[in-house]
Amino acid sequence: MSSFDLRPGAPYRLDLTVWALRRRGLNRIDRWDGAYRRGLRAGGAVLGIRVRQSGSSRDPVLHVEVLGPGRRGPDQASELRSQVIRLLGVDVDLAPFYELADADPRTRPLEERFLGVRPPRFPGLFEALVNAVANSSSRSRSGSPCSTA
Repeated sequence: MSSFDLRPGAPYRLDLTVWALRRRGLNRIDRWDGAYRRGLRAGGAVLGIRVRQSGSSRDPVLHVEVLGPGRRGPDQASELRSQVIRLLGVDVDLAPFYELADADPRTRPLEERFLGVRPPRFPGLFEALVNAVANSSSRSRSGSPCSTA
């Protein structure tokens, strides 16, 4: 397996979902250059992925390319697929949220502006905790080193 496709339910926008995942421009793990890139651990190895979206937000297809040499076993492929689905919110159904947001004139403009964004989820608890700590300090957001004194 060197690539696979995912078909999230509409609406879906990879650019907005990655924007929510990155949280700040200095994020060196989750990279965006018109495609989403990062490393994921699967089957005891760290593999790079590149994800691109084709089609519109109303008919999205995510093309996931696994980067790096070597063959991937079926367990590794299944683990990567599961992680990408979770990480990019592919399986999250936001229809009830959109109905609620559309019914309120105060939230309707936000719904329209961010239509297609999905709540990203980190691959594991450790990464979620590290990300929370790294993004909780105003100093760390500015890129300045945290003081240890």
